[in-house]
Amino acid sequence: MILNLPTDIARHYKSGSQQARVITEPWAQENMYCPACRSPKLTKTETNRKVVDFLCPQCDSAFQLKASRRRFAHKVVDAAYEVMKRAILDDRLPHLLLLYYSFGDGMVVDLLLIPRFALGLSALEARRPLPPTARRAGWVGCNILLDSVPPDARIFLVQDGEIVPPASVRAQFHAAQRLDEISVVNSE
Repeated sequence: MILNLPTDIARHYKSGSQQARVITEPWAQENMYCPACRSPKLTKTETNRKVVDFLCPQCDSAFQLKASRRRFAHKVVDAAYEVMKRAILDDRLPHLLLLYYSFGDGMVVDLLLIPRFALGLSALEARRPLPPTARRAGWVGCNILLDSVPPDARIFLVQDGEIVPPASVRAQFHAAQRLDEISVVNSE
């Protein structure tokens, strides 16, 4: 794994979210491995696919990548609320990858994996609908509440600029899988 990001390809983008996407997705495609199996690579999905950004070519594990120039604290802004809710209820939620990077240094600082089985409906928060003046008036997004994620399900692949060995990441991932065996009763 190389921690340098291809920041030069983002210089002509004005939007921070576009810059994050164009530098972090190619980086992940080149550097990410599957924490669930021994696959050394992940495959990028088609652009604008809902919820899923990468798939493992060996075990079919799905991943969603969120990137930020700021450390992730309590919430992660995510996709449409109903889409995420349905993915949780249908057991189709991808594993979440949270990438914190330094744009000025062009480096990955932290890369945190939250396995899909650690994210239930209690981790999902609906945001306010977009106002009537918005292009997508009425659309409701969601936040992922990181405080609801158990500590055992916060698995670093990179922490403070240091790469965690893949064998350690995979061992932590498999140890955290016991959370998937806990029966959850939905109040719906």
